[in-house]
Amino acid sequence: MSINRVAGRRLFWLAGILAVPVAFLLLRSTFTRKDTTLSNQSIIDAVQRDDWDAINAVPPAPLELTEDLERVMSQLDDEGSQIATTLASRYPGPRTAHFMLEMAASTHLQAAVTAAASLSELPQKPSAADIAATAKRAASPMVRAQLYLSLGRSQDPGALPALQLLLSTEGDVGAAEKGTAAAARLGGAAERVVLLGRVANASPANAKDVYDDLLYVGDVRFAKGLLPWLDQQEPVTRIGGDEGGRVARMCDLAAWTAMRLGVKVPIPNTRLDIYDDATLQATRAALVQLPNP
Repeated sequence: MSINRVAGRRLFWLAGILAVPVAFLLLRSTFTRKDTTLSNQSIIDAVQRDDWDAINAVPPAPLELTEDLERVMSQLDDEGSQIATTLASRYPGPRTAHFMLEMAASTHLQAAVTAAASLSELPQKPSAADIAATAKRAASPMVRAQLYLSLGRSQDPGALPALQLLLSTEGDVGAAEKGTAAAARLGGAAERVVLLGRVANASPANAKDVYDDLLYVGDVRFAKGLLPWLDQQEPVTRIGGDEGGRVARMCDLAAWTAMRLGVKVPIPNTRLDIYDDATLQATRAALVQLPNP
């Protein structure tokens, strides 16, 4: 694969990844003015005007807000859909899961990605069958990827077979990788083998994606696949906030990933850094002792 194609693919997925936290950041932010109680209809009117101040409003009937949003869902544009998804997440009710599934299947990409990612956070979660049915309808691979990840967090016993069936027809590489990580998290034997191979064969171009998937799966045994990374000095990612422009290498990311997964390595848990040879050797010794995934 050419450098341009790799870069293009990473930018495409980055756009989707950046879309996911938009609503959640807004939900958790501290507003500059106090929340105001408005009627449900006044809030819906503001949503239809694409007025983000709607998220500062306190509905007098919060459990009914999703039903009110459903009434106008088909009339909303991209921005209104994002606002509606944010409100539905903030004030979940009996129909919020249904609303989020419908929004995930919509053509409004940012709202669809956010809705798909929010499913596992809802108090009343949709069934694995309902998430899978939505994934079949979703045209965007970024949305399908988030639906797969939501399936992987599900406690529904039908989640793994539903996910494996979806993966059998998934044609997008990025979505398939997220789906494989989700199935591995649920204990899928074949998918665990695939994920371990992806870890062991990672390159600087996809190491950060693999890192994200390993943290999502959360199984320390997969850290053993990081051993080949310790032999690689290629730059992978800039160390955040470092004014000197330092760039972490594959071997540094291996040590950091191992620590984040729970391997006892002699590094602080404050941030990724550039580690000395002694630290990397200690990481290697710790990884060798791990059981096979």
